Amino acid sequence: MVIYSNNLIGRIPSSIGKLKQLRVIWVGLNALSGPIQVEISECESLEILGLAQNQLEGSIPRELQKLQNHTNIVLWQNTFSKNIPPEIGNISSLELLALHPLIYI
Repeated sequence: MVIYSNNLIGRIPSSIGKLKQLRVIWVGLNALSGPIQVEISECESLEILGLAQNQLEGSIPRELQKLQNHTNIVLWQNTFSKNIPPEIGNISSLELLALHPLIYI
């Protein structure tokens, strides 16, 4: 699923977790808001999670550690309220973690 710069607005639906075979989520440069849904960690085949340049807030879910096929997580230019969960370091296949600049409130 690549939907880049298409003026998507609103929250990431929790039903995204039902997409078990989804390998790429790239929805950067939109107007997605609210938290990253914990259910995204149920996308068992997910390799690339690109949520950069949105209006996401809250904390980065520690449940992302369940995604052991992850090679890239791109979350920069959002507004998160807490620190990066250390559990992200448990993703053994992680090659890229792009967080800068994160804006903490």
